[in-house]
Amino acid sequence: TTAMALTVTDFMVDDEAGVPAVSRNFKVLQSLDMRRFGRQLDKGETVACMAGSHDLMLGPFADGTGKALREKPTERRLDKFWKLAKESKQQTEQFVRTGGPEEAVRVFDFAMTIADLNNLVHLTAQSKDTQGRAYSAGVTNAGVYERQRAFEREGADERELLQIQHGKYKIDDLYFAIPHTRSGCLYPVSCMTVNGEFKFTFHPMSPLVSEETNSQFADDFLDMLEVVASGEVVVDESEESE
Repeated sequence: TTAMALTVTDFMVDDEAGVPAVSRNFKVLQSLDMRRFGRQLDKGETVACMAGSHDLMLGPFADGTGKALREKPTERRLDKFWKLAKESKQQTEQFVRTGGPEEAVRVFDFAMTIADLNNLVHLTAQSKDTQGRAYSAGVTNAGVYERQRAFEREGADERELLQIQHGKYKIDDLYFAIPHTRSGCLYPVSCMTVNGEFKFTFHPMSPLVSEETNSQFADDFLDMLEVVASGEVVVDESEESE
């Protein structure tokens, strides 16, 4: 979520348009697997919606904050990155402690059955101001594939963990995406760990975001993860003199 929020700062304005950089707050959609918080109501016997989300409010950040960190990861910029990551963690923990995941499922159920959520999504998508984009960015991390429980096999006593090897067949790659077609995030990314590798799917809204911009966003996002993970610090003499 931290890397997403900072990468988005580089795509808020068109440099060639001559628009001055400003500081903005960002709302990041963090998808959650409600099975981790509920009473495991999903027994694998029927279709069930066990998904939910949590809004992270982050900022303000100046336009171009992500680019500055990628190109020159000074100690101060890296420190700000990890402070932001801790803030995101604290917001998530607060959400969990107060029963947010369970209530989120109830609110979603209420909205679908009584509040006509589908019509609300339709009206939001018609907005000329937001084009249905309620969030700057969003992250869905499905976790490690091999740690997910499969459906019960006939005659089995319990649900086994998913396997990447099935006889002579092996899963090498597995990509998925949570749709944001009608409403949702401007820059969503879905990810899952398979075979010990992190798999990312970038699927922003077209035509609001072009394929060229999407490719650049994906490259910049992954570059930021690599820069932060490397731990390498660039010495900035201006910071040392302050």
